[in-house]
Formats: sequence, C-alpha cells, structure tokens
Amino acid sequence: MGKKTPPVKSLADVAMEKAWTIEEKRPDDRKALFEAYFTAARLGKMEAMTNVGLHYLYGDGVRRDPKRSRMWTEKASGLGDDVAAFNLGLAYELGKGVRKSLKKANAYYETSAKGGYAEAQLALGYNYSNGVGLVPDPMRAFGWFRLAAKQGHASASFNLGLMFEKGDGVPKSKARAMRHFRDAAALGHAKATRRMRKLEKA
Repeated sequence: MGKKTPPVKSLADVAMEKAWTIEEKRPDDRKALFEAYFTAARLGKMEAMTNVGLHYLYGDGVRRDPKRSRMWTEKASGLGDDVAAFNLGLAYELGKGVRKSLKKANAYYETSAKGGYAEAQLALGYNYSNGVGLVPDPMRAFGWFRLAAKQGHASASFNLGLMFEKGDGVPKSKARAMRHFRDAAALGHAKATRRMRKLEKA
C-alpha cells in the first residue's frame, strides 16, 4: 500500500489558517489580522466574511466603514452563516451602520435562530416575550428560550425560570422555576443565584 497523499489545501484555507495563527500568537496585531481575514473572505471563506464585517463595523485594524461591514456580513449571511445573520439582526435592532428596523432585525434573528445559533434564539425569545418589534407571544418566547437553554445558554435558562416563577404563558411552578434558575446559576448567571434565594424564602 502506497502512502496516501494529504489533501491539497485551498488558498482560502491557507489564508484562514494564517488568520487563526495571528489571532492566537499575535492578537494585538489587528491590521495583520484584518488583512488575513480579508484575503480569506475574498477567496470565498464564509467565516472570514463575517469577521471582516465585524472589523469594518468597529474599525478594528481597518478604517471603520459601516457600508462595507454590511456588504460582507450580508454576503456571509447569504451563504448560510448563522452568526452573520445574528450580527445583521443586532445591527438593525440597534441602528448600527444601518437604519434601525425591528422588523428586519427579527427576520435576521429568526434566520439565525432556525440555523441553531443560541444568541439569536435568546434574542428572539426576548423580543417575543417583551413585544420588541413583534406581537407579544409567551409560547413562542418559551420555545426559543428552551432551544437556547438546551445549548447551555445561561440567560435563556434564567428567562425560563422567570416565566415559570410568574406563570407567564406557562403554568406557574416554583419547582420548575428553581430548576431553571439553578441551571443558569451553575453557568455563572449572578441574577439567577439571587432569584433562587428569594424564591426559597417565598
């Protein structure tokens, strides 16, 4: 049996590895990091496009350019990057580099959340719970919080605890509230610990 030839790395993979190396060994060299991600992005690397979008948004290693930030982030989102879709949602919710639009924000959050990104699931749960650009819907909020909590998101577990404590769209249950607060506290959520103590005394 002859030796197997290792797969040839694409130029995009090489550029991405260079970016990761800079990130790991020279994290303060922001200009070099941006340039490495930019090269990988131009060669078609989806994750690099998302990072380039963030660099342009915050002026990190490159001059701040919200228009280019949106262009690269939209490109990554169009290729299916859930993080990019979430970043666009956040940009539209806060009006960062784009005209504020809660409708667009929630549409991007939903795309990202359906792809399985916990931060987007949390954001959507919060917006359904509080009627932020959406008709308040406790059951939908509960569903998104639960998906994020299953991925170990502390704030999602905390929000589930609040829902059971108040009986908001779910049957009121001290035991279930405590269980979710305990999960959140174990993940370092300070408010969950305080809420648990308060509930124990109730």
